[in-house]
Amino acid sequence: SSPAIGIVLVLLACCCYAFGNCLQRYSLLRQPGQKVFGLLNRHAGWLLGAIIYFSANFLYAIALSFAPVTVLAAVFSLTILANATCAVLLLGDKIPRLAYPGYVLVLAGSIVFSVIVNAQVCHFDGSELVDVMTTPGATVKSECDASYM
Repeated sequence: SSPAIGIVLVLLACCCYAFGNCLQRYSLLRQPGQKVFGLLNRHAGWLLGAIIYFSANFLYAIALSFAPVTVLAAVFSLTILANATCAVLLLGDKIPRLAYPGYVLVLAGSIVFSVIVNAQVCHFDGSELVDVMTTPGATVKSECDASYM
């Protein structure tokens, strides 16, 4: 179904965002002349990280056409966990024991909110949106589905 596609795209965006961030940091921690993963110089590694990071925004924008932003925002909060995991695996960072309960709460909150939210998917006419942004007091008439699930 369409919301499932949106959620998968946002999960992929989470991974891209986290990996891009960590790749940039990993590249900056290399000494001049030292290769990133034995392939790229540190500047090219940083640039590749930036491209991957920005691709996450592209994936998120595409996901918005499949699922409500309320659901996608809850799922995107998992970026915190993806970033921590990537930092441990790629950078060798250590996660303090006190951080684990916070990560569990983020995961639980994302799951609970994504399941219980009952958002409407609305389709707007572009000309009406322009009117709302340019005319004080204007309203938008939209066609909304009762629920996305």
